[in-house]
Amino acid sequence: MEKKQNTEARVERCIAPLFLDSPYEIYDIEYVKEAGEYYLRIYIDKDGGIDLDDCEKVTDLINTPLDEMDPIPEAYYLEVSSPGIERKLKTAAHFAKVMGEKIYLKFYSPFNGKKEIVGILQNANDCELTLDVDGENMVFPFDKIAKANLSVF
Repeated sequence: MEKKQNTEARVERCIAPLFLDSPYEIYDIEYVKEAGEYYLRIYIDKDGGIDLDDCEKVTDLINTPLDEMDPIPEAYYLEVSSPGIERKLKTAAHFAKVMGEKIYLKFYSPFNGKKEIVGILQNANDCELTLDVDGENMVFPFDKIAKANLSVF
């Protein structure tokens, strides 16, 4: 896990300056091994959303600098895409952008008798989230949350 995080951090340091004068932001970076192949996934966002042309522009923007700076020793496939409508929520900035929206939480083990829950995000800080769940404000510590996503259902 640490190697993956270090690789993602190296890639972010490598490409972040390229986004300073662009309408795009780096939403998330994932470096994964699937079926014996490595994938570097760069999720981007901008006001108004992302389309295929945006993904192509960002691929063109980062491809050569990634090759030149070579932050990943293994061969990998580069994928650039939108974080999607049910985007993962990982950082404080992610949660700040969806304040007042419906989110889905999945817990590592049952929390308050539930393995997962959906509610309206009321507050987020460094330690916990507060959701309105059926009219009741409930607090969920981050260390209990395995997964958080924006929910459209």
